[in-house]
Amino acid sequence: MIKLRIAAAALVGIVALASCKKSGNPKPSDDNPTPSTPSTGTRLQLSLDSLYLYARETYLWYDAIPTYDAFNPRQYAGGDDYTSLTNTLYKITQLKINPATNKPLSIMTMRPPGLSSPMWKKGTWHGDTSGGRPGRNGNDLGFVAVLVTFASSPGTTYLYVRNVEKGSPADLAGLTRGCRIEQVNDAPAPTTVAAANNLMNSSTAKLKFYKPNATAATTVTINKAAYKNDPVVLWKVFPTEAGNTTGYIAMGHFSA
Repeated sequence: MIKLRIAAAALVGIVALASCKKSGNPKPSDDNPTPSTPSTGTRLQLSLDSLYLYARETYLWYDAIPTYDAFNPRQYAGGDDYTSLTNTLYKITQLKINPATNKPLSIMTMRPPGLSSPMWKKGTWHGDTSGGRPGRNGNDLGFVAVLVTFASSPGTTYLYVRNVEKGSPADLAGLTRGCRIEQVNDAPAPTTVAAANNLMNSSTAKLKFYKPNATAATTVTINKAAYKNDPVVLWKVFPTEAGNTTGYIAMGHFSA
């Protein structure tokens, strides 16, 4: 159930890969009644049901979530628990559409495993064995990279930055979430999980990368160094409206 708690927590903590909770959401007894769900099933199926119900109760845009039968969270059960929960979470975040852009209000830079355009290939978290717990120190380059392929060019694999630790060498060098790394040490960027992990755990790296929406590349050399981990990537409280206060928090990682 740890994976379920992580996936559910991610739903509450989205900005680019996170969600939010609004204090004024109706109670289940109002216009958002708790739907009936099957009482039997595998552990994964019941976990998917729980993730759906959790979103119905706490998600800011709960009104976009269809009925249980229409959404059918169990249809996203895949080869492993992590992939299944992540796919379900992603589908929930894409339900509320911004009428001004006709795009989802919750934006994820990279999509989860099993979905194309683009497809996120799981890698391994970098360096620090503390698991990113608040108050513990990191000692590495300070960023997490993921391999991405797009439906328009399925034969090409790109390396994107998934997360940058605040105060880390990568952060101080200007690397941000969503950057596309084109070259590493004057060679093409890694295209395998093993090579990407080697990069994240290396002592030094010369990176040529493009920031989101940038047309010109940036080249920097970063070196491994000690820094204090901070799991909070971004937080903001919006002005109260109609008696309700909305807060957003983006977490780079969670700890058990």
